[in-house]
Amino acid sequence: MIQLIDMKDRKMSFSILVLFLIINSGMVLGEITIETINSKVNISGQNPYLLKMDENNNSFENKTQLFKIKYDDDESCTTLKVDFIEPATFENEIKDCVFSSLQSFDYENSNQRSYLFQIISTKNEDDKIDIRLKIQNIDDEPPVVGSFKCEFDEDTDYDVSSTNCVSTVTDPDGWLNEIKFHVIPGTSGNENEDEIFNLEFRETPEDLYSSPVYMYPKDKLKYNQTNFYIFSVTAEDGAGHISEENSAIINVNDLRNTYPVWTLLTKFKEFQEEQSQSFEVKAIDGDTGINEDICYYKVKEDLSKDYISVDEISGRVDVKPIDRDEYDLTFYKWEIEACVCNLKGSWCTNDEVTFVIDDIDDNPPQIIKNIYKNGSEEAFDLDEEKIIQLYYLENYSGSYNFSTTITDIDTGINAQFKVNLEKYGEEKDIDYTEAYMVVPGVGYRTGTFQISVKNNEYLDFEDDVWKTHKYYVVSRGDQNPDEMNDKILVSVNLIDYNDEYPIFEESSYFNSINETVPRGYHVITTSASDRDAEDTILKMNIVGSYAEERLEIDSNGVITVKKDGSFDYDILKSIYFQVTATDNADHVTSVPVTIYILDVNNKAPVIDPVMRLSVEENQKNGVALNVTITASDVDTTANLKSYINWDESKVTKTNSYIDITDEIREAMNFLKVESTQTKNGTGLEIKLVVANNNEDNPNKPDFELFDTLYLAITVEDLNTDPDFEDQRTTTSTILISITDINDNPPSFPDSNNVDRSAIEAASIGASVGFIKAIDLDTVNSVLYYYCTAEEEKYDWVEVNETSGALTVKNEGIDADIPLYNFSYKCWAYDGLYFSEPLEVLIQVVDTNSKNPVISEIGVLDVEEKSPPDKNVSYIYTSDKDRDAPFHTVTCKFQTTDGNIDTTLCAQNFYFTEDNTIMVTNGGDSLNRDKGPANYSCSIECIDNQYNERSQGIRRDTKSFIIMLNDVNDNEPKLVTNDLSCSENLDKNENIGEIWGKDIDAGKNAEIDFTILSVINNENGKDYKDLFEIVEEDDYVFNATIKRVHLVATDNLKNHYGKYEMQINLKDRGVEPLESNGTIQITINKFNYKSPEIKFPVDNEVYRLFSSQTPGEPLRMFKSESNLSNFQATDGVSETCSKWDVRFTLDQNDADIFLLTQGDIKCQSQLQINDDFNSKVVLQNLYPLTITASVKEGTQEKDEAPYSSSVSITVIFYDNQFTPSFPENKTWKLDLVEANTTQVEELPYPAYYDIDDTGLQIYYYLVGDDYIKSIIDIDEHNGTLSVIEKFYYDDNQTFQFQILASNDSTIRPCEDSTCLDVQITVLSSNRRYPTWKKSPYFGAVMPDFLPNSLVLTAQAHDDDYIDQGNLICKIIGDFERDGVGIDNIDEPFYLESSNDAGKIYLNFRVETSMSGSFKFNISVEDHQDPWLQGPHESKANVTIFIITSENTVDFRFLNEKTEVYDREVEMLQIITEVIGYQAYTQTIDVDQSVSGITVARLYFIKNNNDSFTLINRETILGIVGNVNIYATLSSRLRKEQQLILTNFESTNTKTSNTEAVLRAWLTGVAVILGTLVLILTITLILKIRQLNRRISKLTTKKFGSQDSGLNRIGVTAPTTNKHTIEGSNPVYKKENLKNMSDLDTRSVRSGDSELIGVEENPEFDYNFNSPDKTTYL
Repeated sequence: MIQLIDMKDRKMSFSILVLFLIINSGMVLGEITIETINSKVNISGQNPYLLKMDENNNSFENKTQLFKIKYDDDESCTTLKVDFIEPATFENEIKDCVFSSLQSFDYENSNQRSYLFQIISTKNEDDKIDIRLKIQNIDDEPPVVGSFKCEFDEDTDYDVSSTNCVSTVTDPDGWLNEIKFHVIPGTSGNENEDEIFNLEFRETPEDLYSSPVYMYPKDKLKYNQTNFYIFSVTAEDGAGHISEENSAIINVNDLRNTYPVWTLLTKFKEFQEEQSQSFEVKAIDGDTGINEDICYYKVKEDLSKDYISVDEISGRVDVKPIDRDEYDLTFYKWEIEACVCNLKGSWCTNDEVTFVIDDIDDNPPQIIKNIYKNGSEEAFDLDEEKIIQLYYLENYSGSYNFSTTITDIDTGINAQFKVNLEKYGEEKDIDYTEAYMVVPGVGYRTGTFQISVKNNEYLDFEDDVWKTHKYYVVSRGDQNPDEMNDKILVSVNLIDYNDEYPIFEESSYFNSINETVPRGYHVITTSASDRDAEDTILKMNIVGSYAEERLEIDSNGVITVKKDGSFDYDILKSIYFQVTATDNADHVTSVPVTIYILDVNNKAPVIDPVMRLSVEENQKNGVALNVTITASDVDTTANLKSYINWDESKVTKTNSYIDITDEIREAMNFLKVESTQTKNGTGLEIKLVVANNNEDNPNKPDFELFDTLYLAITVEDLNTDPDFEDQRTTTSTILISITDINDNPPSFPDSNNVDRSAIEAASIGASVGFIKAIDLDTVNSVLYYYCTAEEEKYDWVEVNETSGALTVKNEGIDADIPLYNFSYKCWAYDGLYFSEPLEVLIQVVDTNSKNPVISEIGVLDVEEKSPPDKNVSYIYTSDKDRDAPFHTVTCKFQTTDGNIDTTLCAQNFYFTEDNTIMVTNGGDSLNRDKGPANYSCSIECIDNQYNERSQGIRRDTKSFIIMLNDVNDNEPKLVTNDLSCSENLDKNENIGEIWGKDIDAGKNAEIDFTILSVINNENGKDYKDLFEIVEEDDYVFNATIKRVHLVATDNLKNHYGKYEMQINLKDRGVEPLESNGTIQITINKFNYKSPEIKFPVDNEVYRLFSSQTPGEPLRMFKSESNLSNFQATDGVSETCSKWDVRFTLDQNDADIFLLTQGDIKCQSQLQINDDFNSKVVLQNLYPLTITASVKEGTQEKDEAPYSSSVSITVIFYDNQFTPSFPENKTWKLDLVEANTTQVEELPYPAYYDIDDTGLQIYYYLVGDDYIKSIIDIDEHNGTLSVIEKFYYDDNQTFQFQILASNDSTIRPCEDSTCLDVQITVLSSNRRYPTWKKSPYFGAVMPDFLPNSLVLTAQAHDDDYIDQGNLICKIIGDFERDGVGIDNIDEPFYLESSNDAGKIYLNFRVETSMSGSFKFNISVEDHQDPWLQGPHESKANVTIFIITSENTVDFRFLNEKTEVYDREVEMLQIITEVIGYQAYTQTIDVDQSVSGITVARLYFIKNNNDSFTLINRETILGIVGNVNIYATLSSRLRKEQQLILTNFESTNTKTSNTEAVLRAWLTGVAVILGTLVLILTITLILKIRQLNRRISKLTTKKFGSQDSGLNRIGVTAPTTNKHTIEGSNPVYKKENLKNMSDLDTRSVRSGDSELIGVEENPEFDYNFNSPDKTTYL
């Protein structure tokens, strides 16, 4: 029942409530307080208050609200005023009890940092508060950085501590340590000053507002790169404020560090021998900032003839005539030097000048030797006839196993020669050179030539003429070949061997098998034989990965199936592979095999997935659901039917499955299926229709029974092969959601039958629980509730009308009546229906008011390591409350007891439900030997432990101790691991203490020690008798540790070494425990005698070369030997048997020497380190102290000294200067690819910086392995030779270095010891140009005009030198074959550009013309500078004139755009089926028949070397074949959705003119009869013709008797492969490619009539070339 309160009562209640809140809030009238109103103002304290705020008032505008004032009421705030206590004041106002500042604060103004003021009431001056406002500094001002004007020396390292470039940065906010500096590139020609200069503080500026800042370059500056910098600098503080830019001007000082630079120098000059020359050289000072005069000097020249002289001042060079032949000179090199005149010898630039001396031809190319592949050589006597005998197997096709070296000692063009094969004079009928070739055919100076077999068919041992034969290898000079030549006679003898190949009986094999054939099934037999007698049994193999996995073959060629399930007609309909036969000589012959796979109905049907459906409950009979289910089967003979599988169907309610009872089964059975065949005849379209056939129960489906139906649809293939019954059916589940309507009253579920309770004396509004009704109709979201009390005197509860919440409405609930419960009746209403009444019973709940009490507890004890759950003691408690929750006491351990930590007790013990103390984990957790012996415990016992009805928990506590009783359960353990002493120890002296530990107590912890053995680690002997254990007064260390003493039983001298002692420890318990341990004993060596140094000799002087290598022995001066190793004895023996002698070195700060100990005892080697500088050490004295030590550390009493020392002196002398190359030189040269005859002399030889040294210079190549494999550097003169061919295609440039060394040691490059070499690879003309295609064909059609582009023939040359330079042209005459074209003189012309020949039409094509033109085109490259080329390649071209005799109309029941979009795929299918390449002439709409698109095509046959245009009748004859037509139409339909109609009939009607004449001659009487007869016959024929056309245009129902498809094995016309097989890629996500891979635009030919238009790269998806020419 709902009770209302009138407005008067409500006003009274509100006033009482306000008064109550005021009283309970503790507010005192008349007190001034403030509270936060601005999150940016921090308020702390209370009268006085402290306010903190950032300067600028956090972006001050008009005013800033600082805080809210609370004082009586809002009107009282008008009586408040502000008094400033300190001088600092600011503008303010108090308005609407809000205190605001009317000004901004700036921390940088020292008078605006702090304010102290009062807010006072004018009506009562005792009402006041004090407030301190502090302004906090923020980073709001930009910094200021000063300008820089500085100088830096070039090539000098600077850092922040060494620079003198300084300015000042200031920031009124401080925080200089957060400032970052920026360099802004300026106008000095540099754009990267920010990468060159850095700004830093020397010391971090803390709490400063100004500080010096220093600038320095990050790396060394270079005067010759930039001699000044002008840029700007800024400073950015931590808040992101950036200072204004200030200038920085930096001058770079030039230092003397650059050698003179040549401005005029002819480094190469060519002239004839015996000719004088004169020219000038010029240089300037490399340090342009110093710019002193330059003088010139000749340094050296190749010969000591003084051919060359240089004027010191002018730089004039005079050259005397040079005799080239006298010294066999190709180059004559000399070196010139430009020096700063007053600094000659230190600041000079050297460079090498090379003269090229022209030669005359006076030497022939001589055949010198043969070099065999095994490295051996055969030299020839130059004055005798040269002959070589060869023996090779017949049919040999490789190169000879040697190469021939030919040398012409001339140079230039006089050293060029050719090498040819020529006939042997006696054998004139047969030219044996036809079988061979020699490469290369040309040479220069020295070349290596290889003879190879060009045609091994000649080399047949069975041909007596070729068994033995001879020919000459002849070399002839290019300039005078008749006189300058040489030759060698080659005599060849052939050796017989097995050379016949196997032969198959057939050229190819074919067979057909079912796709389900089992393992071992015989597929086909392929037989082969071999004419060689030894090859009676051949090895047969299958080649083709797909076939190899599925088939196997035996030696007789019988092919069988390798494994079950190998084939699937739906994946692959035929297999093509090769079978190979191999004889004993590994001759292999192959034959193609084709196996056709036959379809078997063995695949299950496929049901396409359907989206979730929704259906309202209470459906009418006959309603069809809005869904069509599609089923298909890939098997070609499939015959499908469908039905609902109610046994597999399920229903759910609120996502939970429901058991299928008879009621549920009847309710869910409200649907039936209606299926029809799809258009292609192999699929079904299934409809779902409501079938409520029970008129007495129309409420199907019923949402209240189930809300979701999982409907199982089964599709069955009636034609499934009996062997595959498991594939007969497929079941798919469709999810159908049932939609609810309002047709049920609300009801109270069983969930309302819960216990409800009210606490006695509960306050008004206290919750008693709630009631909740449900409505099976989910469309009703709101229910209303009403309740009445069973007894009016117990009407203490009311119900909320909408929520159903039950709450206390008065405080009269009393449990002491006694009363345990009272009840109500309640209803729910949904706006239409009332529910049945609900009985609500409310229990009266008692309250908790009594404390629990714990009885006294004494000291408890338990045995250590007690098991888990062992009983310790029961704890007695009591509680006098009525109800069980309040008088049930539960105890638990606490972790603290005042200041005592009782955590361990709480961890190791627990209470049971009946308050018994039990052991928790037990075992090792209660180990008194490793843990505490007793536990301090504190417990707390509480009632109402779960605080039921929120009545609180009452408690009592007690403290006590649990003691652990000890058990002997720990064996003693050895603590001591190792002992050591000196071998100088005497008998009965103490070696050390041995400690043992037993963590038990009492006798259980006392230990006896016994020595078991003492083994020497080196010799394995037992020295137990050398030691004994003594127990003394200090035996007991503590309760667990016991110790004894180990004593020597004899003198230990010479017993040094390591020993392993095994010792037994046993405790003294009643049942003693024991263990064994190991102690490592070390007896240290005692030094009885000091070491003695044998070498070096004390106070000796040792003279060494100044040129030494780090890590190598030191070479003695004027001696072939090295400095000997240092040697010493250990004071005991020469071999250091006792001590390992270590050498140390004191080199008196020289820091250039080091000692390496090596592997030999008592020896060490003196070496130099990487800091060694041969120039610095020259003739300097280095005193060294060598110390030999046997031991480190403090010397023991009575020991001899550990070390001995000797002093020596080392002096370095120099007779090996370091060679160097001229500075700033790079050897740049061009080398031709694929040419190993190239040799280049070093243009810049290295030199020693002294005169007449006579020292050898060694040259080495420094580069990677590939460079070393193709380039060789002569060790003695640096000459570069090409030793292996390289190619321009692989690399266009090489870079490496040549190292100059003073000996045969390869060292790292340093300073000028290495010369940079840069090789540019020149492309040569070594390959023929090729055509992209060959042969070519094109097509022209009537009305084509002159100058129309017919085709583009694209050529290519792999040689870079020829790319873009190829010449294309038409060669020879035009061949004409046709009508009306014989008189056309030049029907086509060609334009060559971009390595392509564009062929244009040169006449108008008339409709009367037909036939074709044939002609040849060629592409030619150019001869390169090395006389290679030119090369030419040819191609055949055929141009057809397309007429109606060559075109066939393909008619499609598709839109024109559909045919256009599928043009490429359409042509591909037609080509594959018909067997000729199809091309499009036009695609257009049929004007006579609506809905038909006609593709007019013509066909070309490719004969590999020519083309043939196919006539119309041939194509129509092919497509007239029913099988071919069925295949073609099926593929077009399935793969491209193109519906091909019938072709125009090829039959022609002929009228019987003779019969007509005879009829007319019979007279006028029969004319009319004859006409009628003719008209009748014509009508009948026309009707038949139209019927045939209609029949062909009509789609037969697939599977019908009329279609004939049940009887013939062809694919049904007008059926779609993808709908039959279920493989349409549109509906299969796994077949979808990335969209970037798909055709996203239409590809069309633009109505082009040109043959081959589909190959135009313009139609390529990735085509980006601006050239839109049609390429064939």
